[in-house]
Formats: sequence, structure tokens, C-alpha cells
Amino acid sequence: MQAPSVTELLGRADEGDKSAQDLLYGIVTSILQRIARNRKGSIPGAQDVLTTELVDDVFLSLVGRRVTTWNQGDSAKFYRYASIKAHDILIDYRRYKRAARRADGRKQIVFEDEDDLGALCDGGSDGLDLQIDLKDSLGRLQMVDTEAAEVFRKRYFLNCTYEEIGCILGITNAAAYTAYARALAWFRRDLRDYHFEPRAL
Repeated sequence: MQAPSVTELLGRADEGDKSAQDLLYGIVTSILQRIARNRKGSIPGAQDVLTTELVDDVFLSLVGRRVTTWNQGDSAKFYRYASIKAHDILIDYRRYKRAARRADGRKQIVFEDEDDLGALCDGGSDGLDLQIDLKDSLGRLQMVDTEAAEVFRKRYFLNCTYEEIGCILGITNAAAYTAYARALAWFRRDLRDYHFEPRAL
């Protein structure tokens, strides 16, 4: 008799079949462990998270009747979501550790222009902290000034010119320029743990 596939077991587990969930765990554990180790290696300060605990957290967040974080699908989709979920769990852990350090008087990061901001975001412990803060702050900006948030994303992350941004968003170059200026003003107010004074737009 052919053993059930991961996709089949996912469907049965989603219907509340506990035996399918247990069987599925045994099948996917080794791959989830590899995913967890890879994710831990990409995030500074995450090495003290036990791989087995991370695997358990990822599995329980994606498998079972009450799971709502994703729509059930095939095994490839499951592993993609598992990788994303492992990253999110580790980022939350990083946030927790960072909050504890700040309570102990952690020194603030200082950056003076966009080049410094980009260098910090590209790597290292401080860079990851800034990535987290910038992402959170950008989400808050999106709620109050959608245009500024969209212009910033395209200018900063995609390195688009103001002319290119104008064409994409259907606004003038001047409007793109002023929206980017609003975004920078927002970050100066919102990212209070950083001193941000860009020299030029």
C-alpha cells in the first residue's frame, strides 16, 4: 500500500485527523529542521533558539483544523510557508531580545544619510534592528500617508528615479519628490531610537 503524500496528510490534518498530523510531523521534521537551521543562520542573535522548539512552533502554526495563517496546499507550498513562518518567529524573538537590551540602556544607532541607512540595513546585528524598525514604521506610514509610503518603497528599495515613480504611480515628478520628503520627515519623527538627518533628497 502506497504511503500517503504530504499533500494528502495536510488535507486530512486540516480536517482534524490527529493520526494524520502525527504521521505528517514524522515525515516533514528533517526538512523543517534544515529550514530552521538556515533561517537561524541568517538572523544575528538567533542561534540560542533551539531548532527543535522552532520546528514545533512552525509545524503547529501551519497544521491543524484551527490554522488560519495560510490556505492548505501541496508540499512545496507548505515548505515555503514554513520558511516564512520560521523567519517571522525568529524576528519576533529578536524583537524581544532587543527590547530587553534597550531597557538596559542600549546605545542608539546614528546615521546621517541614505547611504548610511542602506549600509546598516544590509547586514549585522544593528542592521537587522533597523530593518525591523523601518518595516514597522513604514507600515504605520502606509496607514496615514499611502502615497508617501509607496514613493519611499520605490525610491529606497527599488532605487527608482522620481520620473519613474511618477510614471508608475501616475503623479508628477514634483509630487513624487515632495512625497519622499514627507516619508523622510515621518521617519525622523517615528524612529526615535535613531538620529536621522539626510543631507539631500
